[in-house]
Amino acid sequence: MNIKVIWSVFFILVLCLTSCTKNSEDIFDTEFNKELNLKIPEGFDWSLTRSVDAVVEAVDDYNGKFNYNIRIYDEDPSINTQAKPIASGFASKDKPFAQKL
Repeated sequence: MNIKVIWSVFFILVLCLTSCTKNSEDIFDTEFNKELNLKIPEGFDWSLTRSVDAVVEAVDDYNGKFNYNIRIYDEDPSINTQAKPIASGFASKDKPFAQKL
């Protein structure tokens, strides 16, 4: 075999074996940037989402004669045709569409 191939395989093998860590706790440093002086409340769940109330009122020029179909998508359906509705319902002049998302 060619000596370059042997050295290349050896180098890649060494690189792969030394790049792994056995303990994931070594990755997160709780002492990092202590000057921020953050006080994290006990029981904080580190959640990155929250619920919101969506309310859509119909602007109706027909004196409440019609119901309007309302859909709320996970992204802009005019840009992504694969966008999925996350809420749907009806609104009228006297009854807005309201849902917790």
